[in-house]
Amino acid sequence: MKTRDEQTTQVIGVRLQQKRNHAGKTVADVQAETGIPRSTLQNYESGIRQAPLGVLRKLAGVYRTSAAYLAGLTDNEGDPDALAFSTADPFLVGKNTTKDDSLAFNSSMLANMGLSPAKLALIKSPDNLLEEVPKGADVLIDTSVTSVTETDIYAFKDDVGNIQIRAARKEMGKQGFIVYATKDVHFPPVHILDDNNGVAVFGRVVFVGIWR
Repeated sequence: MKTRDEQTTQVIGVRLQQKRNHAGKTVADVQAETGIPRSTLQNYESGIRQAPLGVLRKLAGVYRTSAAYLAGLTDNEGDPDALAFSTADPFLVGKNTTKDDSLAFNSSMLANMGLSPAKLALIKSPDNLLEEVPKGADVLIDTSVTSVTETDIYAFKDDVGNIQIRAARKEMGKQGFIVYATKDVHFPPVHILDDNNGVAVFGRVVFVGIWR
């Protein structure tokens, strides 16, 4: 199975080749326009190497698209300011694209909050067990958080990959943490040990969006 970085490199390579072909240019043409060696361009397109942001900016100008599109950060080609906005990393939750995501986020705002787009996952809330997170809400998860350190709302992933959104808190004097719902009396609080192999902290919920 390919890693997330390998998948990203492959997406970038496919888009670079597609946009070059759409522009009616050969690799030699692009080398002449950009000064990027032909072999390097071919490595980028074949997914052997990942093109850095500076190169993507340069190629975006040649292909008349956005660097964000070439980098796989958006599926919308036409916005020259697309790098001002970031989408959550689709590979974190098993998606191959962001085109079905309903939200993008201001990159400067994320940076000011100490959040990295590469560590953010966007999902739809699968159930209605929390007052704060109704079913179907857009839930942004910071996957750099891998443990329960305070009372908050977290995402948990089971051993088959299902993600659930629940409240959790540490319990004084005990190992592990308590996971609980706020709307269902049939879901009693559950004590989870830190070394529990069946449930893992996938991340901390940092945003909940509800369309009305």
